[in-house]
Amino acid sequence: MENYLTNDETSVTGRELVKKLKAKRLVTEMTQKTLSEKTGISVYKLSLIENGERSLTIDEAAMIGQALGVVVKWYLEVE
Repeated sequence: MENYLTNDETSVTGRELVKKLKAKRLVTEMTQKTLSEKTGISVYKLSLIENGERSLTIDEAAMIGQALGVVVKWYLEVE
């Protein structure tokens, strides 16, 4: 069963969110190591999350978003 983040206008699956965060990290040319240093989330966990082998918690999403300079609304925008 897919996890969803929702608001009144859109819904985004957990996997879509992870894809958006990874794409943003790559566009900003940030390594997993740098992201790890900024968030306190280990490189190992970041790798598992980005590869769909571990779920992303709300707290982790917020920390990653802050490190990447995005706000919660960005997560919920459907492309």
